[in-house]
Amino acid sequence: MPSVTHILNETMPQENRLALQASPFNGSCISNSNKNLSLAPQQVWEEKMIRELGRDGFRRFRRALFARGHRLHSYVEARLLGDEEAASRAEAEASEDATSLRHLRSVRPRLEELQFPLTALEGHVMHKELGYQVG
Repeated sequence: MPSVTHILNETMPQENRLALQASPFNGSCISNSNKNLSLAPQQVWEEKMIRELGRDGFRRFRRALFARGHRLHSYVEARLLGDEEAASRAEAEASEDATSLRHLRSVRPRLEELQFPLTALEGHVMHKELGYQVG
């Protein structure tokens, strides 16, 4: 299964990339230089984080971030495939990290609403608080 980051990067319209680069949340703004316009939002974010944490600090942060993403992705995949043993292992791994555990707890109710076998892989999704819509 592809990661959420991969899907978002592959499907994000260019106008959204530019809006993210200009966002006050990423600590940068679009300038007239071609450099800023050609960077993906992730690259802009990485440069900002390296400035804040230093290269070694950013590597540690990124390793932890990827580990959390992997734990969540493994859990969701196991639940979608109906592999309760793998889901339990992923949940046990997540219990060692409070943030990972919160991630799993946040998606568990939605996964429990699914009816198997799954009949659709895609659908309309909306986050009410953030106003984010896909589909």
